[in-house]
Amino acid sequence: MTQFAYRARDRRGAMVSGVMTAESRDDLTQRLQVQGMNVLSVVRRSGGGGGLLNVQVFAPRITRKDIVFFANQLAVMVDTGVPLAEALDAIVQQSSNPTFQRVLARIAEDVESGETFSDALEKHPKHFNTMFVSLARSGEAAGNLGEMLTNVAEHLVEAQDTRRQVFGALAYPAFMITMAAVVVVVLLTVVLPKFTTIYAHKNAVLPAPTRVLLGVSTFCTTYWIPIVAVLVALVSGAVLFFRSTTGRRVADTLKLRLPLLGRVMQKYYMARSFRALGTMVTAGVPVMTALEIARTTATNSHFADIFDRAVEKVSQGEMLSDQFFCAEYIPVTTAQMVFAGEKAGRLGEVLLKVSSFANQDLKGAVKQMTTLLEPALIAVMGLFVGGVAISLLLPMFTINKVMR
Repeated sequence: MTQFAYRARDRRGAMVSGVMTAESRDDLTQRLQVQGMNVLSVVRRSGGGGGLLNVQVFAPRITRKDIVFFANQLAVMVDTGVPLAEALDAIVQQSSNPTFQRVLARIAEDVESGETFSDALEKHPKHFNTMFVSLARSGEAAGNLGEMLTNVAEHLVEAQDTRRQVFGALAYPAFMITMAAVVVVVLLTVVLPKFTTIYAHKNAVLPAPTRVLLGVSTFCTTYWIPIVAVLVALVSGAVLFFRSTTGRRVADTLKLRLPLLGRVMQKYYMARSFRALGTMVTAGVPVMTALEIARTTATNSHFADIFDRAVEKVSQGEMLSDQFFCAEYIPVTTAQMVFAGEKAGRLGEVLLKVSSFANQDLKGAVKQMTTLLEPALIAVMGLFVGGVAISLLLPMFTINKVMR
């Protein structure tokens, strides 16, 4: 037997909800219909069994994929004329993520109780950000909620693709560095001591590079506890520092100024923030509101400063493009395009084009970075690991003499 949470309307039309144990959804639906209820939704509860503790220890996370699925499905159903409440109930039953089912069920209950869809979404900021809520509110006001939800889904997909490009490019260097560190640790702690034992019994003199490496190995194996403690302290201190306001500022500066990576991250932040801004302006969200929301999507403090200044100056009657002309990390050509869009009354369209251009530049920058970084990493790691390996192999050339 399994526990199900249900929502239904009784004979008087009043909303009824509760939890019942049944063999299946169909079984529960039939039992409720026999009682004269109009079943709206039935959701399987995690854990089941009717025990004293119905707790899901490892509840599945709500992912970006779940949000995109929800926005796309709801957009299609609303566009085809399905009432919003019925569409929400249908998606609740279709969702395969029980955590997301519970969130959607609460949203559906709020909508059926008379709240607007955007207000119901606003109660779940962890899953539906300010931009999602603002576009939904704009769609409700303009009567084109389906179109707005489609815009949200497209924005989320493009943002995910952009993020995947950047972090996919950074995964290879991280893997190479990790593997090199593992190889060096194994050589120092496992392989080198075996050579040391052989030469110690024969009173042989090790080559100078091997003696240096041996000293490092002996130090690491003798004082490994203090070394680990220091490393943990350094990592913890770095984490705490970079979580502070000053530390985040330093990290954001490094992201934009490091060779190769700086150009990639600049294009990434531009594509992300301009896409959000263009999507909202095109949807009819007021420019001031769109700028404030775009500021939250700019996860780099330097780009957040640009939008903070834009909010302040635009509220005083200045043009948005003027603020981009003064911004260090926004190219002059981009500011000129925004200026032309403002003059022509096509700001939203131009912002989306700027985002598209920045995304194309990002792809080129990522390709260039990986093209230059891969051989450089191979050369550096080869010299590093190769140096350690050669230091280990030098005694091999005299091992026969030592054994005799």
